[in-house]
Amino acid sequence: MQVELLKDETNPDRERAEHLKQILQELQAEGIPPEETAFLVRANSDIERLIELLPGKPLQIREQPLGSCASLEATWRALAEADQLSPVTKHFLAVETGNLPDFCQQIGALREVLTAANIDALQKWQAWKNLADSWQKTPRKTEAVFWDFFLSRLYALLQEYPYYDAEALLRWWEEKGRYIPVEMPPQPGYYPILTIHKAKGLAWKAVILPFVKWSLLEARWDDPRWTPIQLDQLPKQLQSLFTQTLTPELPLSILGLPLQITSQTPDPSLQNLYNQYFAQVVVENVNLHYVATTRPRQYLYLIVDPVLPSQRNRISWATFWAEEKDVIQLS
Repeated sequence: MQVELLKDETNPDRERAEHLKQILQELQAEGIPPEETAFLVRANSDIERLIELLPGKPLQIREQPLGSCASLEATWRALAEADQLSPVTKHFLAVETGNLPDFCQQIGALREVLTAANIDALQKWQAWKNLADSWQKTPRKTEAVFWDFFLSRLYALLQEYPYYDAEALLRWWEEKGRYIPVEMPPQPGYYPILTIHKAKGLAWKAVILPFVKWSLLEARWDDPRWTPIQLDQLPKQLQSLFTQTLTPELPLSILGLPLQITSQTPDPSLQNLYNQYFAQVVVENVNLHYVATTRPRQYLYLIVDPVLPSQRNRISWATFWAEEKDVIQLS
């Protein structure tokens, strides 16, 4: 295990990028292929940040939303636009298919099936399957994993709601379908990037944690959170307020309130809620670190953010590692 503690407080990402490039060079020299070197991050926003730090590197996001499939998104757009295709949709279909009239005809046939009466779920699914097969004859055939996943979800959807027509399916796609995550298969020559939560049960020869900055034995309730609370747990002045407000026709024993509680709250009931929140967050933080640091089979690299003077009294992974040397190597 190797821990790199960043020193540049003004621009830590510049130093972070240098360490990342050096680590990748070392692993390459050791003969570790990219697909056996995983980057694990805590939040999806860190994925975009990592890609910016390593421009030109073959990085693969292991989980992508269904709507990121260009051919599938264009098909839905064409279905919604009916006979009045926008210039953007028309250009994409013309360039990617090489036969715009044929694809427009197929999408029109799909629309007819979805709007016709007395059409069963299997016929609707088969119309989509025919269009998916047509995309497999174009340069977009590399998106087959998205189409296969979509067809399986669509089949289940139509089995549950066989009466869904074009309008209902479009609404499902806009509200839910396009956001469904798709697990991408490993691609040789590419470095996988995924969140720690998605890494459970997986393993690689080398694992890099580029942003080790989360808390350890602390929890900050910084913003209001909708919290279930029993009526008798509220401070007495609030209990009387809710008792007067609630009518007998609407008896409630548990309320959902946007609470923001500090550890210094003098009220015993609210202090108990804070303690529950604290325990939950601390367990999650420790579990995240356990999952992340037990994924590698051989090499583990942690890049720790610099500890600012105002944060030195906080109990975080950054302050934990700062107690040691700038670079720690354990066998």
